Amino acid sequence: MIDNAGKLQRRLNQRRRWALAMLRLEGGLGAFAPLLLTLCAFLALSLFGVWQLLPAWLHVLGLMLTIGAIALTLRHGIRHWRQTALTGVDRRLERAAGLRHQPLLTVGDRPSDTADEASLRLWRVHQDRQRRKLEQVGFIGPAPIFSKRDPWAVRAIVGLVLLVAVIDAGPNWRERMAAAFTPAMAITADHGPMRLDLWLTPPLYTGVSPVVRGAELPLTEAEAPIVVPAGSELVVQLHNPAATTPATPSFALTPLEVEELGPGSIEGRIVLQTSGALVVPGAGEDLPAARLSIEVLQDQLPTVRFLGIPQTTVRDALNPRYAASDDYGVTAIDLELVLAARSDASERVSLRQLGRPATTLEEGAFVDLTPHPFAGQEVVARLIATDVAGQEGASSELTFVLPERPFTNPLARAIIALRKQLVAAPDERRPVASQLNLLAQSPRLDSVEVSIPLALRAASTRLVLFEDGSQDHSVVDLLWEIALYVEEGQLAVAERDLRELERALMEAIERGASDEELQQLMAELQDAVEAFLDAMQQQALEQLRNMQPGEQAFQPLDPNAQMLDRQDFRDMMEQLREALEGGAREQAQQMLSQLRELLENLQTAMQMPSMSPMQQNMGALQELIRRQQQLLDDSFQMQQGQQGQQGQQGQQGQQGQQGQQPGDGSQGLGQQQEALRRALGELMRQLGEQGQGIPRALGQSELQMRGAEQALNQGQPGEAVGPQTQALDLLQQGAGQLMEQMQQQLGQIPGETGPNAGMGPPLTETRDPLGRPLRNDGGASPYGVEVPEQPDLGTAREVLRELHRRSGDSDRPALELDYFDRLLRRF
Repeated sequence: MIDNAGKLQRRLNQRRRWALAMLRLEGGLGAFAPLLLTLCAFLALSLFGVWQLLPAWLHVLGLMLTIGAIALTLRHGIRHWRQTALTGVDRRLERAAGLRHQPLLTVGDRPSDTADEASLRLWRVHQDRQRRKLEQVGFIGPAPIFSKRDPWAVRAIVGLVLLVAVIDAGPNWRERMAAAFTPAMAITADHGPMRLDLWLTPPLYTGVSPVVRGAELPLTEAEAPIVVPAGSELVVQLHNPAATTPATPSFALTPLEVEELGPGSIEGRIVLQTSGALVVPGAGEDLPAARLSIEVLQDQLPTVRFLGIPQTTVRDALNPRYAASDDYGVTAIDLELVLAARSDASERVSLRQLGRPATTLEEGAFVDLTPHPFAGQEVVARLIATDVAGQEGASSELTFVLPERPFTNPLARAIIALRKQLVAAPDERRPVASQLNLLAQSPRLDSVEVSIPLALRAASTRLVLFEDGSQDHSVVDLLWEIALYVEEGQLAVAERDLRELERALMEAIERGASDEELQQLMAELQDAVEAFLDAMQQQALEQLRNMQPGEQAFQPLDPNAQMLDRQDFRDMMEQLREALEGGAREQAQQMLSQLRELLENLQTAMQMPSMSPMQQNMGALQELIRRQQQLLDDSFQMQQGQQGQQGQQGQQGQQGQQGQQPGDGSQGLGQQQEALRRALGELMRQLGEQGQGIPRALGQSELQMRGAEQALNQGQPGEAVGPQTQALDLLQQGAGQLMEQMQQQLGQIPGETGPNAGMGPPLTETRDPLGRPLRNDGGASPYGVEVPEQPDLGTAREVLRELHRRSGDSDRPALELDYFDRLLRRF
């Protein structure tokens, strides 16, 4: 207990000493606050240099008033600063801890000598309780005494003004404080040392920080040369000149044009283009001339070079790769083309316009030069790089042939030939106009839209009316548009719109367009991509419809080529939109470049791979099916013709006799049936030699063909219809069995439901530009379409057989027979 009491007492003594210091600080601040404010105000005026601006008598009066104010406030502080008693310290600690009934006084008190033992025990218990309360006593802080005495917070204003004054004085605070106490310095200040201040501001496009220098003259040591870019503006200021007439500084022996800023201060400006020395003339021996060297770095011309010979994309766009550099940044890359046959014919094509200059650049560009007048001709090309200062640098020359769009339509080729003739020999515009007029009147234009001959006549008229050549360029453009529309129709328009929107969006991103403009361009670009893909699909379908049986209209696909569908392009467009909305414009530029590259190298997915022996067999079987179907239709038509002749002659009794006499027509069909049977036998032989299983249905079909052949040779086409129908069904069954064999060899088992199910169609699958199946060599595809079940196929064959049977019944009404005939022709 005694040890605890001793620890508590030492702890309380620490708290008392700290509280006593705080109370004395509060008392001192409260008493001497006016003195502190007076001193702060004087320091602020001195550091701001206000005393130097006052006349000497006013300066002296101000100092006297300041001294008087300090004396009065000091007397006031001494009078009101009172010593703090220890009892006041205890009461402050008890109030801060929230203790009542003065526990500090209780633990130090003791009872009277006359107290009995019970009273003493009770007193000790009371003291123990008070000691436990005193454990809450801690260190106290100064009380906010100024909030009551200064409700307007004038102290904060004075402190802020003093801080600003210290910052404004900077390294000159000693001189200003000395001038505040010596009024004579304010009177003779205009005879101080000369000061030189200069600012060198480089051009904004360089990105170089301005250079600021300041020094008192004369210079005590040689200054290192200052290095700045060419075009920097030099501003020189001289303050407090020693001579009454300000000396004019000069740079590189050229005097600066100066103007007075005020008494004793001048300023001169000059734009630096070459290196030199800034010279400030002296004034006698006491102030020698000052010399400061300035080195000016010249802006170098940009450099640019080809990274190999420009390549041509699948869509005949030119893909030049280049590297460019400049000390302060490249802003534009152009391609200059000069016709090799005519040195006076030159064109400049923009490859890249950079919104943010780049010091180094290594990339490629996609530019469609197929509409260019020089397309298909040899040109001398060089790259032109433009820097931020407008200077141009050129690469070495490169000679190559500009890519030319191949035209397959004869009319389009004729138009392009006249266009080339006009470009190569502009003086021969009249012969070109005559040929255009003749072409517009050609009979082969009767099958095209009427707008095409009208446009050709318009081009011819322009060449005749404007013999000065002012309309040659517009005629060249018009002829290109006509040829392109004749060749590709809507695809050409869609491709042109797509490329224009790609270029517009790239330029908008580079120049920092608004979000609204970017979103508008994004929406238009997405619509253009959809229209372009639709046009590609439509063109591929047209080519497929015009393809002859067994013809391979397209080149084989590269097995390493990347396959894309419409959804892939939509996903890329959505990612591009999200990048623009998120402000990642550099990422959006990269994504747009990737999209342009994909679209430029896009090939149709309808292209057919090279055919294996099994695929060739499938193609041959498909041709047999087609020819057998045609032979069946011919036999049925011959049967219908014989029955019509018999009905008109009314010779019912002679039907059997006439049917037994073979005719020339039926014998011709019999020979065709025999050729089909032999072709089927040859196909089965090839299947056996190749080690492939021969479908059983093909052998049965060969027997049915033999029966149909005999019926046709006997002049009985009606008897041949049934075997031919059976042969056709068996051929289709054999094609299905052969297709299953091919799928098994490719690892695609029909009907599988595992993870590999639906992996894609067989290689013989012909597909549109979006990867959807159109036709195949086997006549059936289980991918992407609903394949009829075997019961459905059997029902269809029974219906077809019943139609053939009823159509051969001559006793039925003519209207019903005509209906059956229309059904059979359709199916």
